[in-house]
Formats: sequence, structure tokens, C-alpha cells
Amino acid sequence: MNDLFVRQLQDIHYAEQQLTKALPRMADKATDPQPKQGFLTHLEEIRQHVKRLAEVFKMHGAGACREQGESARGARALHIHHSVIVET
Repeated sequence: MNDLFVRQLQDIHYAEQQLTKALPRMADKATDPQPKQGFLTHLEEIRQHVKRLAEVFKMHGAGACREQGESARGARALHIHHSVIVET
């Protein structure tokens, strides 16, 4: 059961890491101040999540491997969707 818990957290961690890369670019491309601020606020929240996840991994003696599970695929899809919107 612990292995499943850790794998799920690794999946979430990967997705959060992808968002920390995408959100600054999204904020840079936003022309309206409200969405721009929303992206930046969410980025800070995500950074806190990543720090908390690191603490949980440490408690479980596990690392944050870069597995690409379901949550990570969703984050990647968001990133691709963002790229398409920004380029058009």
C-alpha cells in the first residue's frame, strides 16, 4: 500500500514540476492582468506543493522519480494545449 501511495505522489510531483515550467510562460504571454496574476499566484501555490511533496518523500524514504503517470500526462496535455494557443 505504501508503494502505491509513493507512486501516486511521484506522479503528482512530476505534474507539478511540469506546471512550474509552463505557468511562467503562460503569465508572460497573458495580455490581461487578471489571468496573468492568476497564473503567478498558482505558480507560487504549486511551488509550495513541490516543497511539501519533497518532505513527504523524505518521510517515506523515497525519491521523486520522473515517472509519467496519468496526472503527468494531463499536465503535459495542458502544456501542449498552451503552446498551441500561444503560437496562434
